[in-house]
Parts: sequence; C-alpha cells; structure tokens
Amino acid sequence: MKKIAFVDHSHHKKTKSSLFFKKILEKRYKVDYYWDDSWSGNTKGFDFNIFQNNNYAIVIFWQVFPELETVQKIKLPIIWVPMYDSVCMMPKEFWERLAKMHINIISFSKKISEYLRDYEGLLSVQYYLKPVKYRAGVDKRVNIFFWDRGDINFNVVKKIVGKQKVNKIVYKYDCDPGKSNRLPSKEYMKKYGISLMKGRFSRRVYVNLLSKCSVFIQPRMVEGIGLAFIEAMAYGAAVISPDFPTMNEYIRDGYNGFLYNPMKIKEIDLGNLAEIRKNLWMSNNESYREWLENTKKIQVFITKVIDENKRNYKYKLELNKRVSEYIKKYLLIFKLKIYYIILRIVN
Repeated sequence: MKKIAFVDHSHHKKTKSSLFFKKILEKRYKVDYYWDDSWSGNTKGFDFNIFQNNNYAIVIFWQVFPELETVQKIKLPIIWVPMYDSVCMMPKEFWERLAKMHINIISFSKKISEYLRDYEGLLSVQYYLKPVKYRAGVDKRVNIFFWDRGDINFNVVKKIVGKQKVNKIVYKYDCDPGKSNRLPSKEYMKKYGISLMKGRFSRRVYVNLLSKCSVFIQPRMVEGIGLAFIEAMAYGAAVISPDFPTMNEYIRDGYNGFLYNPMKIKEIDLGNLAEIRKNLWMSNNESYREWLENTKKIQVFITKVIDENKRNYKYKLELNKRVSEYIKKYLLIFKLKIYYIILRIVN
C-alpha cells in the first residue's frame, strides 16, 4: 500500500473539516498526517526532508501551502487542495507562477477552477452530503439556525427576517480564531424565541437541533468549501447566504435557497419556504450522486499523478543510463584516438 503525506491546517483538528477527504484517501493509501500551525504564530515551520525520508509516493497539502521557493525543494509529486477563503486575494502572478511549477490541484470551488481554466493538472469537484428523506408534511413554521462565528452578526439576521413571524432561533455562538461576537438583547431574545447554545456540543445534539430548523443562516462571508451550510442543506434547511463563493456555487437564489447582497441587506421573503425546501431536496439528491462519482475521480486523479511521476522517474533513470553509456563509449573512442596519435608520433 502506497504512503501519502497529508499536510493540514491545525485548526481542522477542531473543525474536522478535512475528515471526509481523509476517509477517501484511507480507502486506498496509508496516510501520515502533519499539522501546520504557522497561522497561530508558530514560525518553526516544517522539515521538508521528512517527506523524502519516509518513502512517500506523494505529498498532499490541504488548504495550507508553503512558499513557492520551498515547494521546488520537495522532490515528490504534489497535490494542493486550496480553499477559496484562503486564496481569494491571491494576485494573478501567483497563479501564473504556480502553473509553471506543474503542481496538481483538486479544486472544491468553481471560482478557483476559473482562475485555472487552462491548467492541465486540475480536478474540479463539489462536495455534497447524502440528503435526509424529504417529508412533505414538515413543520411549516420558520425555525432558524444561526451559528455566530464572529463574522456575520445578529444585526444581519434581524434585517433578513424583518417583520416576518419567526417561531424560534437556535443561536449557537462559537467564534473562529481571532473573532468575537455580540449577543442579542433580552428584547430580541424574547421576540424571536432565541435559544442560546454556547461553544461546541455533541454531534447528536447538533444534528437534532439542525434537523428541526427550516432555515440556516450562513455564518461566514466566504468559505473554503463550506461544510456547515452543505450539511444544513442535506438536512433540508434553506440556506440564506451572502452572494459569494463558495455558497453561490451551491445555491440558486429563490430556487433551493437565498442569496443576498451584504452591502444592501433587506428582508428576504420566506413565504415560499416549503417550495424552496422541496427543490433543495431534489437538487441535493442529484448532486449527491455526482459527488459519489467524484470520490472515484479523486482516487483516479491521485493514482494518475503518482504513476506519471513514477514513469517520469524511470524515464530519467533510463535517460541517465543512456547518457552515461554514451559518455563512456565516447571517452573510449577518444582514448583510442589519442593512443593512435601517440603511436603515429612515436613511429
């Protein structure tokens, strides 16, 4: 079984947002995991020699990516899985330099794939979870799930809801690193029937709360992939989101969810919520089948990158062998000619 080195953002130890991808890898490969915590101020960095010393077939970087100069020192095939929220501000020159280095990329964002439309070593996919069974007689009341991660705040929620009647809001507050939040006042707690849920809680509790909500308000302006809203969609909640990637790559405004302009936030009509959720279930089913096919494509893509590197390595060995034999032959002929000239001179 081939070995893979997998380098991941250390915050994902908490969020587990790369877990689904790791499970795909572990079906076919032995995977060693490395965590990059340079984002937290740790400047020690990686000893990249470790990749060469452990007989790895390939190195996969999830979100994190070293300096391009450092990449050139890694004498192994590389696959990078970039997250849109990490690369959306990268200049054009970065992508042009990357293209010249022949780094293979698995993209979970259509926007990233647009940046790399002429890139040869690219696989574009979208992640989906298996949708729960659709229930026609589902609770038609507006029950909202809002996860305050310190990016989109409660003021946005108020503007979106406007004067519409809301049965309840499940308000989970658990900020991303470096973020902070401001909780709603007692007045709004009572008005919207808000239940405050602090920090992280068990998977069972989270799913139970989410599955009873008809609306999920996307907590961040942009996403890498967006596992929180993708999971909400799988549980039948209509997602209300800023009109930015990756959310607008999954949501069709007014069909299977809602998109809004964060610069001009206004009340979103939730009157057709039942129809939106029905459309959501149908589109999710189709997209989930595509995702199952994409998991196979991911495995094939990785295997292809490894095999091509192996062929290139064998080709280089064969080329070096031929060059070496040619040099030896040339030197022998050269020596014979010198010997012949010396004999002529002596005689």
